[in-house]
Amino acid sequence: MKIVFLHGLGQTAQDWNSVLEQLHCTDTDCSELFSLDGQAVTYANVFAQLERRYADTSEPFVLCGLSLGAILALDYAIRHGDQVSSLILIGVQHKVP
Repeated sequence: MKIVFLHGLGQTAQDWNSVLEQLHCTDTDCSELFSLDGQAVTYANVFAQLERRYADTSEPFVLCGLSLGAILALDYAIRHGDQVSSLILIGVQHKVP
């Protein structure tokens, strides 16, 4: 089963490397959330990119998010629950400012 890792604000996909080294799972994906090809970095644009990236996924996957990545993961699961088998949320805010 694929595990998708979403980093927080001020981080990059490479910040998950030490976690990936400890896993015994080879089917992982660490999306670079803020590389938007010239688009403004807004929540809506980051989320739309996330939706495009996993639109054609046929099997449900695990979403693991840290901070902003956790908010994105929760939002994604609410909107695309059939694609998400489980959530791992780390440091997620219960109220978004």
